[in-house]
Order: sequence, then C-alpha cells, then structure tokens
Amino acid sequence: MKTLLAALLVVAALPATAAELVTNEMQDWSGPEGEVQVFTAGDLTLTLRLNAGGAHCCMQTKVATETESGWMTDDVGTFDGDLVNPEDVDGDGIYEIVMRDDHFNYAFDAYALSYAPPVVLKSRDGKVYDASAEPQFAPVFAAMFADAKANCSAETYDLGVCAGMLAAAARLGTYAAEAGPVFDAIAAGNRTSGWDEFTICADADCSATKDIADFREAIETALRSWGYLPA
Repeated sequence: MKTLLAALLVVAALPATAAELVTNEMQDWSGPEGEVQVFTAGDLTLTLRLNAGGAHCCMQTKVATETESGWMTDDVGTFDGDLVNPEDVDGDGIYEIVMRDDHFNYAFDAYALSYAPPVVLKSRDGKVYDASAEPQFAPVFAAMFADAKANCSAETYDLGVCAGMLAAAARLGTYAAEAGPVFDAIAAGNRTSGWDEFTICADADCSATKDIADFREAIETALRSWGYLPA
C-alpha cells in the first residue's frame, strides 16, 4: 500500500506550477491568501487553497491512499501547528501520523502551559482512524508521561501538564495509581498554576461544553468524554 500525505500549511514554499508529489516526502508551500496550488501523483491530482489561520492555527490534513480499487482520500483532521511527519512508529511497514490532542489546549491552563498528549493516527483501506489505544504504541505515551511527570510531582503541579500526564497514564493503564497522589497534592495546596474553572468539551466538535470548578472532576470528565477512560 502506498500512502501520500498532503498538508495545508500556513508557512512554506512551492512554485506556482503543478508539482509531482513523491511518496513520504513533505512539500511545503506559501503564497497570498486564496492562492491555489496543484500537485500530481501519478493519476491523482490535488488542488489546495491557502487559507490564513489565527493564533496557533491551523493545518488541515488529508491522506490519500492507493488501494486495489483506486485512490481513496480521507480527512486526518485540522491541527495546531504547521508540520506533519509520517513515520512507521510500530515497525509494521505502514506509516502513522503522531499529532497532539488539541482538546487539552486551554482546557486546564494557558496555551503555553498546556501539555497535550499524543494522538496516533493510522490509515486502513483508505480510512483514517485513531490507533492511540493499541498496545504497540504504549512507548509513545510512556515517553510523554516521563517528560510530563517532572512538572507534576514533588512541589510542582502545573495543571496543564498534570492533565496531559494523566491522559498518558490512562493510555498506559496506570491512571488510578498516578491520579491519587496528584489529587492529594493539589488538595493539600501544592498547586502552582492552572485555571480556577475548567471548560470541558463534551462532544467531538466541542459544540457542547461543561464548566467544572474541581480539577479532579474536570480531568476525569474530560478523559471519559475524549476516550481515554471508559465512559
């Protein structure tokens, strides 16, 4: 199976003429608002239009996969940032896309102090799905957990980081063991940053939200709503 990735980037540099895409090579492009760029890959033609984003925004990403019945395209999603790096994370010969779960940005702390956990996306038969809970990707979450714990332990409990750390722990199956000490420390007053009230997305597109004052209730509501813990 051959997979080609096309990303809508806010910053980049491609010529105005059509360019031939090469498998697993990123193409960056830039231009004025509304400029159209055309790319080809065999018999596949991609036509992209540049739209400027706001703060921390945005990269609209699609994946095109050549299957036995022809080319199929599917939305990967729209993400904070300007770069996608497909890689074979689990060594099975199929490329994954590791992004960050943007639900966590601004949910528990300011953007700069938020620590969004990874999201591992795969394509099967031309359709993109979230493979984050599959056991072969545990090392991705273990690395993030270890990094986050430095700012969610001892005397430092940054709530944006703690939220990401607990999400990683949920992926690793260690949520109960890791959450107790965090909640105890926060209750004891060891809190160095974070909101006093949390607005949690209650559905996939954030059309419904819930305001919660307690961090424990907020993170557990979030992790259940966003698929990290059983509903």
